[in-house]
Amino acid sequence: MKGMNIRSYSGTDGKIVVPGLGAVVGTFSRWTIRREDSGRAGPRWSLHAVLSYHNDVLLKNDGVKKKIVCILSKEQSIEIRGYESFRLEGATLIVEGVTQ
Repeated sequence: MKGMNIRSYSGTDGKIVVPGLGAVVGTFSRWTIRREDSGRAGPRWSLHAVLSYHNDVLLKNDGVKKKIVCILSKEQSIEIRGYESFRLEGATLIVEGVTQ
């Protein structure tokens, strides 16, 4: 994530894809990526998303690689391929330690 002064990004459209299958395993009705803190390694980012659809079996399987796409506009999106933790709390997805 670039932008020294930007504290968060948000939107209303996004999805979680299993790249190897090309399958969409979750869609967002609302999401926010926020800057949490600045440590020695730089700022940490987290994603909080409300899911409108999700496939629990594939989402909760840690062995399945996931790509998260947060759509900012028709021309711009943020792809999340790396993260430290990925968890579901009901219909809310929380991803911490986000990297692009």
